[in-house]
Amino acid sequence: MDHSVVIHFLKRSLGVFLLLSVTPCFGQDWKKSYTLAHENWGVSWDNTIKYLEEAEQQAKVDRGIFDHDYLVILNDLGIAYYESGNFSKARTVLETSEAFRSEILEPTDKERIISQLNLAQLYRYTDTEKAIIIYERILKTAGGSSSIKALQNLYDIYIELGEHDRALTLLSNSASLNNSQEFDFMILLLQADAQRREGNFQETLDLLNFVSVRMDSISNHLLQKSVESAYFEQLGMLYMERQDFTEAEASFKKVLELKEYLGLPKEETVNTLNNIANLYEKFGLYGQSLSYIDLALQNCTHHCERLLQNKAALFLKTGQVLESEIILNDLFNDYSFKSPNEELVFLLNYANTFRNSQAIGSNPALDKAAELVERNGEVFSDMDLANFYAAKGAWAIYEGNIDEAIRSLEISKQKYVTVYGSAAPQLRQIENNLGVCYILSGRFEEGSENLFAASNKEEQLIRFIFPMLSRSEQTVFLSEMRKDLDVIYSAIAPLAGERTDLAHIMINKQLLYKGLTLESKRGLKEIQKLDQNDKTAGLLEEFLAIRQELTSSFTRGGFDGEIQQSMIRRLNELESEIARHTGRQLSATADYNSIRSALDDDEAVVEIIRYKNQNFSRLNGETDSINYVGLVIKPSFEDGPQVVELGSGDYLENRQLKFYLNAIKYEVADTTSYTYFWKPFESLLEGIKTAYLVDDGLYFKINPESLMNPENSSFLGSTMRIRHLHNAGEIVKVKAGQGVFNGSHQALLVGDPVLSESQGDSRFASLPGTREEIIQISGALQKEGWGVTSLTGTEATKARLYSQEPSALMHFATHGFFSRREVKQRQDLPDLELFRSGLVLTATDSRQGDLLTAFEVSDMDLSATELVVLSACETGLGELKNGDGVYGLQYAFFVAGAESMIISLWQVSDKVTKEYMSSFYAKLLASGNKRIAYEYAVDEMKKKYQAPKYWAPFIYLGN
Repeated sequence: MDHSVVIHFLKRSLGVFLLLSVTPCFGQDWKKSYTLAHENWGVSWDNTIKYLEEAEQQAKVDRGIFDHDYLVILNDLGIAYYESGNFSKARTVLETSEAFRSEILEPTDKERIISQLNLAQLYRYTDTEKAIIIYERILKTAGGSSSIKALQNLYDIYIELGEHDRALTLLSNSASLNNSQEFDFMILLLQADAQRREGNFQETLDLLNFVSVRMDSISNHLLQKSVESAYFEQLGMLYMERQDFTEAEASFKKVLELKEYLGLPKEETVNTLNNIANLYEKFGLYGQSLSYIDLALQNCTHHCERLLQNKAALFLKTGQVLESEIILNDLFNDYSFKSPNEELVFLLNYANTFRNSQAIGSNPALDKAAELVERNGEVFSDMDLANFYAAKGAWAIYEGNIDEAIRSLEISKQKYVTVYGSAAPQLRQIENNLGVCYILSGRFEEGSENLFAASNKEEQLIRFIFPMLSRSEQTVFLSEMRKDLDVIYSAIAPLAGERTDLAHIMINKQLLYKGLTLESKRGLKEIQKLDQNDKTAGLLEEFLAIRQELTSSFTRGGFDGEIQQSMIRRLNELESEIARHTGRQLSATADYNSIRSALDDDEAVVEIIRYKNQNFSRLNGETDSINYVGLVIKPSFEDGPQVVELGSGDYLENRQLKFYLNAIKYEVADTTSYTYFWKPFESLLEGIKTAYLVDDGLYFKINPESLMNPENSSFLGSTMRIRHLHNAGEIVKVKAGQGVFNGSHQALLVGDPVLSESQGDSRFASLPGTREEIIQISGALQKEGWGVTSLTGTEATKARLYSQEPSALMHFATHGFFSRREVKQRQDLPDLELFRSGLVLTATDSRQGDLLTAFEVSDMDLSATELVVLSACETGLGELKNGDGVYGLQYAFFVAGAESMIISLWQVSDKVTKEYMSSFYAKLLASGNKRIAYEYAVDEMKKKYQAPKYWAPFIYLGN
């Protein structure tokens, strides 16, 4: 008996089993052709078929149609036609082979049963009822492994047809047909599979527990391991259905270990690898899902089309639309579908590529899917239909057909609930789309209900799943969420000023997504300081070593090779694995009332939202645009935040922002920027002394206190303090801290690096004023008893910086840099933005300065650092990320653990900077308060200089 057969139970999603053959007794006339055919088997089906046709013709003449050798060759020819996708010829040949065998062999003869199994396998995808008849006959008359194969395939057919009751009845009636242990365990495991598919999770668990207890009674060691493998496969599927990521992952990986122990061919791991890929995809770990799909494809030797479909779907989810289209186009042209279910999955994946393409006015793949569902509706499961109606609803939104979108999405939601329950995260996208459609159709209560339900599911994903993602996966996650938010805000922002429920949805979404990557990264830094087990410690050591090597690789010449890509991929894997081992999760999201109650009567929160306004009639040629809105939270706004329309982002970003920056640079009186950037808030902020600003978009590039009110020619900063937050939920912590400096009196001052004196090709000019700045600050601190380490001149190197113990205060007086060059070359590398900004230090060789990148800064341990002052020019610059802020130095220092920062928005002279810092440190030492010192320095500079170029370049961030 073939004791490894149990491990085949779950090979449903990857196509069919290999058809079976027996060994011929060669005669010399056809032996050469037959041998050549099998040398080409699986390599070139055209050559295989050519040689088998020659062998078949020779054997027919020499031996006759009832000869054993001839029938074997005929059987192999039918299999070859099948494997090549020529089902018509395969059917003719295999039916002929079975007819000849039926005349000379008994029904129970092994070779005839093999012939019937092969024919039934073909009928599964061409004539299902005939396949059922054959499998039922074999199940009743044959024994051993043949009855096991027949039962398994018959069960699979019923599941594919959606006839779960019939599948359960089959298992119940077949229990007495084969008295082998192998057959008994197969019945139990298939019963568990059927119960899981019905959503009966407790019944499934009971069956699996029974299998687990009985496995110890198996005397044959290999059979025991085979059953154990099938058991863990089913257990993993159950855990995946119950949203238990950790246990599902552990179960599937146990299956891989067992299959390796059993010495099974790599082909037998394909289904398990696909299950792991599905698990990662389900929880948003798209990068790791792709890696397992690729591994499955490497191990797949035949009928790998479903894997390719899965890969195309993952490409689509990661924004690689072209790559997805290439795979699907190839499949569409070359692949013959073996079932309506398989064709529907393909068509829905293909349909999604049309929705992500530009200027597409029709969706032929979705049209064909609709025809398929209409013809074969009874064949498809609730899950298949849920996916179909979800795709149909999404396309209807794209077309602007909102009524049709609602009808389709409601059907999809109902079927998702039937399969997964009302709390399943898979419903999030459906509920968001439904909410938007109901809002657009004027059914506001139903719209709000769906959007709130989606937000609740998103919070769970963000708290428990987002921290387990690597940086690149987090980028994809946020990119997808950003697209959803753009659609949602496009629908509700114009109405939210009149409806508090819609305004609540907007603030809830912002609280969920603003600053997510920063919080998650800081969580990873916290893990590095904990006592770890040997496994996690080893992962952390490898993680940090690869990041250091990646930095060295960049400084040697940028990202130009496969080695760097390989390092990035490994970093992604390690980051996710570390997070899962430690069970890291994010804290609960703050709510609106907790924020409002934390504010004093003369305080407010101003949340800026930049979104891409989706035009729901884009098929008529209309295009999207950028919009800005603001949300204002005050203690008196009990019903919800007030919504402020700020206007067209295209104009604000391309015209008004440039005007503002030029007016600052050339010291020109600017009486228009206030009108665009702040006046819309004016009436709501009357009497407010402090506004906590949650920046987005262009607001990261301006200092609102420098805006001049044209009505009274006074700057906003003369009547109101602006304090910056990454997320409105930080207000409670910031209010509690009050800016008090609680760190040790230890300072590290870095400045005046040695730069090339050659002016012809110098990238960075010397900064002689920074040495005076360092000396001045050092003297002031030491006078008050501080311990100070100063790194200037030849000492201002990265090596010396790394050798220092973390200080409570860090001050950098040097050039900052920000470049777009690298990102244009390699946009596929995550965290690349952190290599594009940083600080200039002294080089240890002849180079003109050494670059301390933001990437390197993010790897530092600054958890004991209360304040980082970046006296360098333009240290606030970086790559803007919606929901993430400025991805540059300020992001890196906060990831490293710094509690607060002072950064600059534009270039400032050495003289002005030295004066500003003198005032700041004098007040810091006198008051012990960072924020008070910052505001005092601003006020002192205003007394000396009227133009905001001199008093408004620095902003304070953090507690």
